[in-house]
Amino acid sequence: MPTNLATRRSSLIVAACLLSFPVLLNGLWPAQGGDADALTDPAAFLPFVADHRAAFAAPFVVGLIMHLAGVVVVLGLHGRLRHTWPWAAPAAALGLFWMAFDIAYNGVVLHVAPEAAAIGAPAHASFDLLMRTTSALQLTGHLAGGTWLALTAIGAGRAGLISIGLQRWGLVAGVAFAVSFLGPTALYPSFLLLPVFFIWLGRSMSDTPMGPSVIALDA
Repeated sequence: MPTNLATRRSSLIVAACLLSFPVLLNGLWPAQGGDADALTDPAAFLPFVADHRAAFAAPFVVGLIMHLAGVVVVLGLHGRLRHTWPWAAPAAALGLFWMAFDIAYNGVVLHVAPEAAAIGAPAHASFDLLMRTTSALQLTGHLAGGTWLALTAIGAGRAGLISIGLQRWGLVAGVAFAVSFLGPTALYPSFLLLPVFFIWLGRSMSDTPMGPSVIALDA
């Protein structure tokens, strides 16, 4: 299992990546003529990919980094809770489900979008179908991720690994993130809630020793 230090640093990396998404999508992309709302519009998005390869790739590379770091966080928290929280393993499975789907989504877009942009109009229909399918899978992963976050907040709070304040914040953030399954616009609250959770978690874990919790769950 990841060490406490690795889990803490990975949590802060996740937070930093989350904070960078609005800057990249609402700052860098528009400055280069891109539009985040055009991801499922090949006629608008693929010319941007062809003309601004680095700008296009930036948020997807950050997405890969974030979710790879997220794997460390999920495994690290599972290692802390598996002795005291009966839902630790199911929660971790849901967390890994989230990370795997988002890693796949970002990797697919990074590989396929430049190829579709080089082909041009003949690739528009297939690229549109691919983006809609992978986006749906990504949102399904968010449902799993929100459930992982809520369950983990409950378990970590009851085991004394995090404060009551962080536990409550994690519950709210988890539910909000799970609700983003309903569509991309429902994701916006998570850009505020999730970074706070992961920063708070990373800072609080620095004072928490590794090893099984000595605080037993209620019977």
